[in-house]
Amino acid sequence: RQKTPKNIVEITRLLLAAGADVNAESDAYGGRSTTFGLTATSCHPQDAGVQLPLMSLLIDHGAIIDGPDGGSAVHGALYNGRGEAAQFLAERGAKLDLEGAAGVGRLDIVKSFFTDDGKLQRPATQQKMFNAFAWACQFGHSDVVDFLLHGGVSVGEALKHHGQTGLHWAAYGGHLSIVKL
Repeated sequence: RQKTPKNIVEITRLLLAAGADVNAESDAYGGRSTTFGLTATSCHPQDAGVQLPLMSLLIDHGAIIDGPDGGSAVHGALYNGRGEAAQFLAERGAKLDLEGAAGVGRLDIVKSFFTDDGKLQRPATQQKMFNAFAWACQFGHSDVVDFLLHGGVSVGEALKHHGQTGLHWAAYGGHLSIVKL
């Protein structure tokens, strides 16, 4: 389960042609795991250079993008450090809330969670705004970071993401522009 062969796209194509259920669930990681979800959140297909082509193939065959329990595929990818996969998912119609939008750099959607006078509005919460800030810092979205700093996030806020600040996440991600900001 922890290795992805370089020919997995071809193997998957054969299995799907033979009738495999593209949305079949396994009990991996507590259950309700699909091939698509596991692919979107794992470093192994990314390391093998096949993550995005495999996700494309699965979508082409009817894979459900967001989790079978209604969970956000973008959140799963971001939580597991798969920024490129999260971006891919967002471009293909995955649900984007405040956190997910910030993590993929969609400032237009981030702004939709604020009133014209800059107040956070439902369904967004302060905690979700802090999580959004952490992901914007981690994945290098300077415009979102700037907007959220002006929207009420304190630069020194200890974030849910292991209690670190946005500065920690920006430095970890190598995002000099955000570190300077």
